[in-house]
Amino acid sequence: MGYFCLPTTKFVELKENYLNSLDTFNQDIFISVAKKISRQTGIPLKCIWYNKDYCYAQDWYKVNGKWFFYKDLGEYEGTLLELLGEEISRYFDLDTVSYQLARINKEGCGVVSENFCQKNYTYKDVWDLDLSDNYGLSIFKTIEYMRMTPKDALLLANDLKKLFIRDFYVTEKDRKGVNLLFKCKSNKIRLAPLYDYENSFFDATKPYYENCLGWLDLNKKDQQETLLNDDVFQELLYKLMDIKLKILIKNVEDKHGIIVPNYLKGYWLNHDKIIKKYVRTTNVLK
Repeated sequence: MGYFCLPTTKFVELKENYLNSLDTFNQDIFISVAKKISRQTGIPLKCIWYNKDYCYAQDWYKVNGKWFFYKDLGEYEGTLLELLGEEISRYFDLDTVSYQLARINKEGCGVVSENFCQKNYTYKDVWDLDLSDNYGLSIFKTIEYMRMTPKDALLLANDLKKLFIRDFYVTEKDRKGVNLLFKCKSNKIRLAPLYDYENSFFDATKPYYENCLGWLDLNKKDQQETLLNDDVFQELLYKLMDIKLKILIKNVEDKHGIIVPNYLKGYWLNHDKIIKKYVRTTNVLK
């Protein structure tokens, strides 16, 4: 914590919850609590309890009648990536969770975000909607054949184009499974707020990005043609080229009252240069 926090850094102060106070793991208790949280939040049960190895019920805290998810990453780089990831999502005009620094019983350091699920919507993952295992960018053809109006299909497609370009920029490595949700109402489907940003800025050695919906490869001629001939993709690629990462990092520092270590700033800014070079030197910009 001392690597980036200041004496004036503000935290959301949480108290140990019921599950964390248990001496032993009791599967029936955890499942029961997970079901309660799912009912009260609208979050799919599988995002809270999948099995004993993927259980997040203990990470939910109810504060003044509202549910919050606490994420203790165990190291400060992941915490800072969560904060920066939020700023990058907002830059690309994507809905995102809003993070605050938090700790439990005034110990540790993590991030906390308020439950984003809204009443009158249901939240589903790619398997619920049969949107997984697409080839390359074929997800956008798949959307055209879904039971939605052309207007609603276009809105969803634009959400996912933003997602692909945003995550390509940061080389996101964990946009899969329940780390990506959709909000649904009748036949309308939109991307739910994004979250889970700590597995980013890892590898900029290839102009390639993959998620649970498909993949983007700037060296593939067919994908180059798709990007060149799509106005939304063109707008997003130019937006990527215009991003001022230094400003977003400064926003994180000012918003949370912290100091990002210089070596991390340098690493992120070098990543930014490499990705922009890929976009500039491959045949994807008009």
